[in-house]
Amino acid sequence: MQFNNNALGLYFAQLAMGANPTGESTPIVKELLHRRWSGYYDYLEQTLAKHDYLAGDAFTCADMMVVYNFGNILASGGRTLADLPNTNAYFQRISARPAYQKAMQIAGPEATPPA
Repeated sequence: MQFNNNALGLYFAQLAMGANPTGESTPIVKELLHRRWSGYYDYLEQTLAKHDYLAGDAFTCADMMVVYNFGNILASGGRTLADLPNTNAYFQRISARPAYQKAMQIAGPEATPPA
């Protein structure tokens, strides 16, 4: 859960930077966010090079929490998984799961709310 919360914290920090009236942030803040995001994705790549899922070889709640970031946070920040082969394969494994596909139909970014 902490891993996911860390990513959300970085995302909200980026949103707050965008709320700055001048649209700028200090170079030190930009560098800090860049380093933290890089560390986040480096950790994912290293972990997923050894295991199919974050907690090992079984799908867990940790995977459900982290995959949210790929579908929502990454897309809004313009980041892709193209240069992260292990993370991309991981996302493809999860998004191929029938439960994931059903959840996206009901409440995913492209879902249409019921009338």
